[in-house]
Amino acid sequence: MAQLRIDLQEGFVGDTVAISLDGKEVFRESNLRTRLQIGLAKSFATEANQALTLVEIRVVERKLSAAFTVDTSNPVFVGVSVDPGGALAHRISREAFGYV
Repeated sequence: MAQLRIDLQEGFVGDTVAISLDGKEVFRESNLRTRLQIGLAKSFATEANQALTLVEIRVVERKLSAAFTVDTSNPVFVGVSVDPGGALAHRISREAFGYV
């Protein structure tokens, strides 16, 4: 099992976000807002049970969703943002994102 950390980064403005791993909801929080000074709304960490994990992110009120597979055989970090066009974007890194 490896650690999976998901950072909800840019573009969140009072949103309810739900995160599912392999079809099971593991995170839900309301009123998430990006802290503009650092570009982060919330971090969530969990353990992945498989080498490949299906990550599903939903921004409930805006009816936005994204699903993607992540190699979780080693620790992995995922950054998720709502882009200026109103779509969900994600990036995957083997190193933690930095926030000032």
